[in-house]
Amino acid sequence: MNSKFIIASVAGGIASFLLGWLIYGILLMDFMKANSMKYANLMKEPPNMIHWPFQISSGQHYSLTFFRSGQT
Repeated sequence: MNSKFIIASVAGGIASFLLGWLIYGILLMDFMKANSMKYANLMKEPPNMIHWPFQISSGQHYSLTFFRSGQT
């Protein structure tokens, strides 16, 4: 594993997080609130999780796909 892969993984994870926040958290927030149904006691309490490892692993998936396809 070389340093380009690690840098691309971290950058891909950060980009994935920021784009998800921008699209779903800001741009589509009103649409999601208007078109989702609310039922009493439907949602449980969310677990206390750290989400950044999932973003980094998705960045690793993106960078590995591009490295193996030869688009570096």
